[in-house]
Amino acid sequence: MSAGSSENTPGSDEKDEAIVLVNDALALEEYLRDDTLADWLQKIPCARRVVILDSCYSGGFISNSLEADAISQNYTEDGANGLFETLGNAIYLYANFQDYGSDIPPGEALVMAASGELDYAYETDGNGVMTRYLLESATGGDFNRDGYVTVTESYFYIYRNINKNFNMLYGPSGYSFFPHISGAPVDYILFVNE
Repeated sequence: MSAGSSENTPGSDEKDEAIVLVNDALALEEYLRDDTLADWLQKIPCARRVVILDSCYSGGFISNSLEADAISQNYTEDGANGLFETLGNAIYLYANFQDYGSDIPPGEALVMAASGELDYAYETDGNGVMTRYLLESATGGDFNRDGYVTVTESYFYIYRNINKNFNMLYGPSGYSFFPHISGAPVDYILFVNE
């Protein structure tokens, strides 16, 4: 949710965005500002952080300079050339990375968001669609079968299942979305399968 501009923490983007925290039982609605979340993340005493946001407009909390959408518009417009150009641009960004300002700087955490900055995310059966497939990825997302599910493996599991089981069904009615991911050019282990 974009809440207009105000003071931002150094290094953040110019927009003042927030997560709306709602408690229906108590009729409460509060806001967690993007800069507050970034501040809290910096204070967590650990080397690796992963932020997972399953909400509408959640892509607004991640760095646009290193953001990856599951399906870029270039893929559909330019076919394979669009794919190679997009991958080349991503490699270039990682190799020449400078923090251009973001809500959660890429060096602070890997961020997986259910949707883009201006896009909706959806729910079915009382859960966010992304959350459903995130939980399933703990056992079904180990693509290289090494016993570990990384953030990237989980992301691709989520993307594939949202596209196959939600977008293909509801997309023709206008209810489709794709997850986004951004962060450092390093992958972290999210789940361990024993």
